[in-house]
Amino acid sequence: FCLITAVCIKLFCWDTPTAKRFHPSDTGKTQGASLWDYVEVLKDLRVVVMIFQYSACFGTELAMNNQLATHFRSYFQMKA
Repeated sequence: FCLITAVCIKLFCWDTPTAKRFHPSDTGKTQGASLWDYVEVLKDLRVVVMIFQYSACFGTELAMNNQLATHFRSYFQMKA
């Protein structure tokens, strides 16, 4: 089922509202991002805050998944 879903998403979904596939050349860029481009982005405080928020949320999710698995196995006699 997962493979069928992945193939359908790849074939039938659009990347942007106006084009089936996104190409960086559509924005006028002729080459990939350089290290300096990443430095420029990290100068924006909002980007740095977003990175920390995402990492905290992901870390919390990992910790909760780990604890909940033990909780459900112990209290509801679920198989491992």
